[in-house]
Amino acid sequence: MKRYYFHVSDDDTEIRDDDGVVLPDDEHIADYCRDLILAVASEDGWHGEGFVVRTITVADADGNEILSVPFAGSHPAATDGARPGMPRGTIH
Repeated sequence: MKRYYFHVSDDDTEIRDDDGVVLPDDEHIADYCRDLILAVASEDGWHGEGFVVRTITVADADGNEILSVPFAGSHPAATDGARPGMPRGTIH
């Protein structure tokens, strides 16, 4: 089991995950990202007018960035990957 850190940011704000999450394996990263995107999109403080791109940056326990997942507005990629026109997550 590995510990991963899921940092959420937009152009103005970064929310650092100082605690991290222990996941059984790398396969569970995408599921956790999806759940986090849905949670962030449902919070009032993250809804706004216009098109706002946010990013979840996943880091390992050594601080190495291993995944970056952009998402936009209040329409997260809930089931089938990225919103049209948005890139899918980038593995580093």
